[in-house]
Amino acid sequence: MILARTYWIIVPILDGTKTQTRRFLDPKLKIGSIQSLKRFPSDKTFAKVRIRNIRTEPLGAVTDADARAEGNADRADILRQICRSHANRGTLGKTPREWLQMLDDILSGRSKGPTVWVIDFELVSVIWDPSKVVGHELRSV
Repeated sequence: MILARTYWIIVPILDGTKTQTRRFLDPKLKIGSIQSLKRFPSDKTFAKVRIRNIRTEPLGAVTDADARAEGNADRADILRQICRSHANRGTLGKTPREWLQMLDDILSGRSKGPTVWVIDFELVSVIWDPSKVVGHELRSV
């Protein structure tokens, strides 16, 4: 199972443009397995995907092509989105200030950042489209 925390990433998954995601913790998934995608904190499955590849790399190794596969415009865009999102949650025990400093260090080339798990996937089926249920959340992001 893979959780989607925000609606703005659901639409690109459902239209097939988001085919990659990054996680800071080992996702414990197997290549070739079919996984349910659920809208966090709901327990309702909105789609199923097949895991095509899993690898680890430094966060700063993300490329423009990776960023587009994640549904972002370019490398800087995805790095900003990841760091700001995790700064708000205190992921890895880092403060918001530490996340923003890490973003600056990665973008400037001073650091590669922490290791992340990169999951490549393909959409297998759509169960329901949660963005149609609460489309107002999409517009407010």
